[in-house]
Amino acid sequence: MGEASYETIKGKNGPRCPNHRVHLTDCENGIGICPISGARFTFDAEEYEKTKKLQITALGTMEEVGDWKIQGKEGEDA
Repeated sequence: MGEASYETIKGKNGPRCPNHRVHLTDCENGIGICPISGARFTFDAEEYEKTKKLQITALGTMEEVGDWKIQGKEGEDA
């Protein structure tokens, strides 16, 4: 699996917890941790690269968005 750039994963466009909508931490090798619950999730950086696009926000600025395909890890439901 290819990896998205470090800035994308660690920055404001990185994968988010599907339950709490906060950015996942310790994102390495397609796995991230929710800082609130401690749950581990897998994400697909290749899918993000394929689906990313620019979107205009309510403030009129451009924001990059895409689908990370977040899934629960170790039997956890996302």
